[in-house]
Amino acid sequence: MRARWLKPPPLNIALQLMDLQRLYPQGVGRISHDRLVWRGKLKPSAFSREYSVQIAYQTSHFPETLVLQPTIRELAGDRKVPHVFPGVGDPLCLFYAPAREWNSTMLLARTIVPWSCEWLFHFEAWLFTDQWDGGGIHLSAT
Repeated sequence: MRARWLKPPPLNIALQLMDLQRLYPQGVGRISHDRLVWRGKLKPSAFSREYSVQIAYQTSHFPETLVLQPTIRELAGDRKVPHVFPGVGDPLCLFYAPAREWNSTMLLARTIVPWSCEWLFHFEAWLFTDQWDGGGIHLSAT
C-alpha cells in the first residue's frame, strides 16, 4: 500500500511528447537522452503575430521555454524585458517554482504551452504600454 504523503512519480517523457503532438499537431518534438525538445508556433490572440517557440524538458528539471522567432529582444529594442530568466535566449518566467505552481506530474501541453501563450499576450501589451500586467514575481534579464 502506498502512503498518501509520498510524492507521485513524474510523468513519462514520452507521454509528455504524445500529449503535445495530440493538442498541437503543427509542432514537432523529439526525445533524445531523456530530454524532450518541442518546437511549435503560438499565436496568443487573433490580432497577435505568430511566434516560434521551443520547450525543452528533462524529467526532474523545470521546463525551459524560449521564443525563437521573432526574438523578444529584437521586439523590445533597448528596453529591459520583464518576466524572463537571465540566460541565453531569455527563458520565459511562466511560473513561480518555490510556490510549486508547476511540477513533473503536470502535462506540458496543458500548462506550459497555454502559459506561454498568456505570457506572449502580456508581452505584446507591454510592448505598447511599458506596463507588465501579467502578474507574478519579476525576475528580469538585463
